[in-house]
Amino acid sequence: MINITFNNPVTFTPPSFTRKDGSLRSFKPVTLTSISVEIKHKDHIKKCFVTIPGCANALTLWSGDEYESSKNLTQDQYKERILELLGNNPSSVLESLFPTAK
Repeated sequence: MINITFNNPVTFTPPSFTRKDGSLRSFKPVTLTSISVEIKHKDHIKKCFVTIPGCANALTLWSGDEYESSKNLTQDQYKERILELLGNNPSSVLESLFPTAK
């Protein structure tokens, strides 16, 4: 398990969607001060990812040709990669981890 504490709280709002009955499903903003994630490897699809509490989809850390190099890293290297992908605007990255309305 990798624990990451944010310097500032991160707030994101899962996107609203219209239900089959036509009603709108909206969500309240989610504020995180930290996250605990587990690194997951899927060899058969060559993918290394984490699931983030509150998010619908996983954050892919490495895939394809880069995948093999991700298997023997340290916890600090995984943490560094997660922070790199979250970047300067983690809210927008977290919001992107939800399906978009069609």
